[in-house]
Amino acid sequence: MKRTFVIFMGLFLLTACGGRATTNTAVPTLLPTAALATDVDATVVAAVAATATTQAGIDMAIETAVSATATALPTPLPVETTEYVTMTEEELAALIDTAVSEAIAATESTAAEVSSATSDTAVTTTEVQTITVYVSGAEEAIALAEEAIDAYYALYGDLAAEAVAELSAIEAELATLNENVATINETLVTINDTLNAGLTLAEDTITQLETAAATALATVDGYQAQVDAWQQQVATAVSARQQSLDMMQPVNVAADLPATLTQVQSYANTMASAFADGTVSQAEMQMLLQAGVDSAASLQANGGPAMQSVAQNITTLNKQLASGQFTQAQTSLAGLQAQLPDLAASAGITLPGAGITLPSGDNLPSGSNLPSGSNRPGGNLPGRP
Repeated sequence: MKRTFVIFMGLFLLTACGGRATTNTAVPTLLPTAALATDVDATVVAAVAATATTQAGIDMAIETAVSATATALPTPLPVETTEYVTMTEEELAALIDTAVSEAIAATESTAAEVSSATSDTAVTTTEVQTITVYVSGAEEAIALAEEAIDAYYALYGDLAAEAVAELSAIEAELATLNENVATINETLVTINDTLNAGLTLAEDTITQLETAAATALATVDGYQAQVDAWQQQVATAVSARQQSLDMMQPVNVAADLPATLTQVQSYANTMASAFADGTVSQAEMQMLLQAGVDSAASLQANGGPAMQSVAQNITTLNKQLASGQFTQAQTSLAGLQAQLPDLAASAGITLPGAGITLPSGDNLPSGSNLPSGSNRPGGNLPGRP
């Protein structure tokens, strides 16, 4: 077409200058159909190749952005399930506080990323992938907080009714937060499917994402203060038990050494029975603390100098029990049980019964009673298997 136009222009100029065009002026030769088809095919191939190169660049940009985001995000530190049983009540309460704080921070980061992505009333594939990383982090943080709460129920749920009631409210808020994050995830899946299909994203879908993020933010508002107050409540309860123990007076002092050793053995057996399920109830706690005070007083009165260290060991054991140091208390109890046969033999006394042994680690609340990784939320995110 360009060549035809140029020839016409030449003819026009010749005419304008007085010249005359001959009738045998060369006619532009058209490309054969086959050659034209070959040229078109080459153009298409080149275009496809260019598109593939561009898409590869986009994919690389997405992967780089997601990788950078994942690196920038704080990773919640998982706690080995067996470590829960080694924590004191206050340590586990502090862990729950920290875990919830991480869940809150991860949710706030997710909401902020959603706000940034939707600020231009559009969401790109790169933004979907980036938000997905934040959602994954929030889900993991929530799961760890739930696991720590379950461990508290298993270990101390029978001991502090008020703390458990407040913790139940915290757990309910955490469940709501989990639902909020799940809603964000579901909306991301919809957006991701739409973009992958090459369709235009509806404004309502973007609004749904913004609403889900705003709802999650509303859920965490004031949540940290609630958890902090609960942690302080646990500390106050532990302190109250310690003060109660300090004020406790003996009410049953044995009359002689044989009765004293029988009393100590009964105390040890009763505590071992209480720990058989890995926890201690409030009623068991009061009974054991009083029995420990009585046993220590009996040893002080009848044991002589050789048994005063045993009396001190029982006092230490009682303090560990009152402080919610269950693992330490069980270790001290095992030591007391090991001492009893030698104490009885040195006094020429045969103690009745073989005693009760402490539960093994397999019988304590552990991985079998706590949520496993497979039960945690997640696994339905765009771009994730």
